[in-house]
Amino acid sequence: MKNIKFIKATNHQDIKTVEYEAADGTRLLRSGGDLSWRFNNPGNLQAAKDIRKQPGRIGIGTVYNPNKHDFAIFASYEDGVNAKKLLLKNKYGNFTIDEMIKKYAPEEDGNNTKEYSEHIIKHSGTSRDKKIGEMDEATFKKVMNAIQIKEGNGRPGKEKWVYTTNIIVSDGSRPISNHPFKVTIGTCTYEWVTNECGELPPIVHINEGMRIEVKVKEPSGKESTVYSATAGNRTKNLLLKKNFLEYKANTLLNDPPKPREKSEPNTISYIIQSGDTLEKISKRFDVSVAEITSINNFKDVNKIYPGEKIFIYGRKTISVDLSEQQPWVEKGKSYPVPSYPSKNEIELKSKKTSIPKTVENIESKGGKSKATGQAFIPLIQKEAPWMEIAIEEARKWGGINESKISDNFHKLLSPKTKRDLSNTPWCASFVNYCLYFSIRVRSNNYAGSNSFTEKDSNFKKIKNPVYGSLAIWKKGENGHVAFVYGKDVITNEIIVLGGNQNDSINFMLQSDTTKKFVGFYIPTIYEPDFNKKLDIYDIVELNRHFGTEYTREEKGKTKKTIKDR
Repeated sequence: MKNIKFIKATNHQDIKTVEYEAADGTRLLRSGGDLSWRFNNPGNLQAAKDIRKQPGRIGIGTVYNPNKHDFAIFASYEDGVNAKKLLLKNKYGNFTIDEMIKKYAPEEDGNNTKEYSEHIIKHSGTSRDKKIGEMDEATFKKVMNAIQIKEGNGRPGKEKWVYTTNIIVSDGSRPISNHPFKVTIGTCTYEWVTNECGELPPIVHINEGMRIEVKVKEPSGKESTVYSATAGNRTKNLLLKKNFLEYKANTLLNDPPKPREKSEPNTISYIIQSGDTLEKISKRFDVSVAEITSINNFKDVNKIYPGEKIFIYGRKTISVDLSEQQPWVEKGKSYPVPSYPSKNEIELKSKKTSIPKTVENIESKGGKSKATGQAFIPLIQKEAPWMEIAIEEARKWGGINESKISDNFHKLLSPKTKRDLSNTPWCASFVNYCLYFSIRVRSNNYAGSNSFTEKDSNFKKIKNPVYGSLAIWKKGENGHVAFVYGKDVITNEIIVLGGNQNDSINFMLQSDTTKKFVGFYIPTIYEPDFNKKLDIYDIVELNRHFGTEYTREEKGKTKKTIKDR
C-alpha cells in the first residue's frame, strides 16, 4: 500500500466496496475480501458513540449479518489494531476471557461464545481465570492475534487507486455555491453546479491522458474555458478564485502557470455559516471533527454559531486566481474589483481614523433606454458578511449596558456627530456600522431605523427572512431594526441580533417588541440563498453563549420590550 493518509471512508455495502479518500482527494477502492480487511478493522469493532474512544476511525459501515450493525472503518490497519487494544484494556481489563467474550461477541449476534473462548485460550495459552489487565504483553498480543484469526484474519480482496481533479470555487474568503459550469471529461460533457461548499463533483481520471475542460458562460452567452488539462496518475486540487457573479476568464494553460504549492497545509480562519455543523466543516476542509474541536476548544461540539471565527488546518491546494482576468466590461471599460475592508480597516475605531462621510456604491451604468448599454452590478455572494462584525460586537459587548459600551456607533459612522449611545436610539447605527465596514453600504439616514426600506435604493424587501436579513419595526416616528439570526426551538419565532435591545447588544425574539412589524430587507447588491432555512436555537442558550442573560416570560405576564424611542 502507498504511504498515504486517509481522512474519510465510505462503505458501499451493496457491492462490498469501501472507498477510502486521502487528504489530496486520491481514492482507494477496496472490494471483496472479508470485512476486517475492507474496514481496516482486525477486531470487527462496532462504531462507538464517542469517536474519541476509537482514534483513527474515519468512517462507519452498516452491515446486516443478519441484524444491523455499524462497524468502524479505520484509516489504517495499525489504527484498527490500536483501537482493539484500547478496547480490550480499557473496557475489559477486569474481565476474564469467558466474561469478555460474552459481551464482545454475544450469542444474540449469532456467536458461539463457548467456542470463541476456547479458541482464544488455546491460541494464547492463558488461563481461564486470568483477567485481561493482568496479562503480560506477550500473552496479551497472543489474545489479540487469536481474536483477529476468529474475526476473519484479514482475507484480502482487490484494490484500485483512483485519481481525481477536485475544484473549489471561492471569492477569496468563502465558497461560492450554486454556480453553473460545463465540464467535459473525455468525450462526455456534463452540466454541473457547485454545492454549498463551492465544490464541483470530483472529476475522476478514468483513463490517463483523457481531456478535462471546464467552461463558464459569460453574460453575453458566450462560453469561456477557465481550466483545461489532461488526466494523469496524480490527484489535483484546484481553487478557482473569482470576485463577481458574472465574469469573463481567459483560457488557462493545461496546468496553472507556476502555481505556488506549499508542502504543508496552512492554518486558515473560517467564519461559521448558517446551516454549518462540525461534520460539514470537517468534510469541507478534509480534517477530522476531533481536530477542529481540539484547535478551537469547543465545549459542546453540537453547538456552533454562525458568524464566529474558527481556525482549521486546511488541505494543500493549487490556487488558480482568475480575479485579474475577470473585469466587468462595458464597451471597452473595465471596472475595478470592489475591495472589502481588512481587519485593520474594521478596527479604525482603535486608531481614531476619520471615516468617509459619503457611501461608496457601485451603480449600474446605462440601461435599456440608453445607447450606452448596461454594465454589470456587482453582487455580494458571501453569506451576509456583515454578520461577522455583528457577532464580533456581540461577543465583545453582549449584555453590557449601553452606558458602558465604548464603541459609539454613531460617531464611528460620522466622526463629527454629537450623538452618543446614552441619549439617542442606536439600533440603526449598529446595523449600519456592520454593513458599512463589511460591504461599504449603509442607509441614507444612518441613525434612522426605518431608513432601510424601499425609500433607499441600497435596500430591497424580501418575502421570507434569511440569515443576516434586516427585520424592521415601526411605531409612529420611532422604530427598530436588527439582524435575523435564526428561530427559537420552543416558540419557532424569529431570533434577531441587534443593538438597543434593552439598552444592550443581544438576541431577542420577534415578539419582544410592541412595535408594528414592517418587513424583512436585504442590501440590493446581496444575493442570498432563499432556499436555505433558518437554523434553530434555544434563545436562552444562545444569549448565554455570548455572555447575555435572557429569561423566558411566563404565560400571562408582560413581555420584555425593546424601548420605544
